[in-house]
Amino acid sequence: MKICIYGTVFNNVRTIEESVESVWRPEHDIVIVDNYSTDGTWEKLLELRKDYNLKLYRYQCTRGLGRHIALYKCPENSTTAWFDLDTVYTPAYHKAIEYAVETKQVVNAGGLLIVRRELALGKGGWRDLNYGEDVEFVSKIGFHIHLPIVSGFNEIASAYMTKRERRYGGLKRVVKGTLDELRGSAPSIYRLIVSRSKRLAIFYVPARLLGFYRNRRPDNLTWIDLTTLTKAVPLREAGIDEKFFQFGATLTLINLVKGGEKAIDEKALSLVSGSLWKFRLKTRNVRVLYYNTPQLIDKSLIPLVVNVTVLK
Repeated sequence: MKICIYGTVFNNVRTIEESVESVWRPEHDIVIVDNYSTDGTWEKLLELRKDYNLKLYRYQCTRGLGRHIALYKCPENSTTAWFDLDTVYTPAYHKAIEYAVETKQVVNAGGLLIVRRELALGKGGWRDLNYGEDVEFVSKIGFHIHLPIVSGFNEIASAYMTKRERRYGGLKRVVKGTLDELRGSAPSIYRLIVSRSKRLAIFYVPARLLGFYRNRRPDNLTWIDLTTLTKAVPLREAGIDEKFFQFGATLTLINLVKGGEKAIDEKALSLVSGSLWKFRLKTRNVRVLYYNTPQLIDKSLIPLVVNVTVLK
């Protein structure tokens, strides 16, 4: 079975070598679309191509369009998984791909979707969005299994979207990113109220006028939250070390599930053989995160942690 790892990049020269090295396997195809980077990223990719047999392309594109082009360039009948070039991936990433190939199922794992190329393209592939494109993509295709893993470690940056996106293009990019986030996640009014985000509320009407890409009810992101909870399987079933366990719950999910946070605690514990560390985060969309190995928490989230407990 062919496996294709694909992604798009813009100005990530500091991290691309580690990222590519972490996803590389001699039998994999790796396809990358560069959005005309200006920091030496393209030149670095050309250098890396010699050792990692990369397939490289340049297009003026959004994150979503770049991923769509890269997906299309993957070999026919391949199993595909995307990657971000500001992220260094763990062994659990590769184990998840192996599990998807073995089971012939669409697998959601650690923020990525492992799916056959033809199925993804047959359902429309990626939208031309700079933000929210992954939510739209996953909700449109759906998945059979969720593997709650730490798939990789991002370049340390603010957990807030506005600060992250300013690295790439200033206020104009933040505005477009906010509109795209709303269009891709297509939030229900209920979810918008629960998130308590003034930024999203201000841009809700303009984004709605541009057109939401709503694939699921009540909205794309809530559907993913609920389906992730119901379709999560223990990592041991996929041969993945439990130290890479990570599970999260938004306030919206907590409010919708019968039994609330306690029920989610019990679900998370049922997926591992031992205890879990539970982190409560203070964000506009309050959430909790569960880890088997607390040191694996995303470093950008540490300033947002307000409470830590151990579940047994």
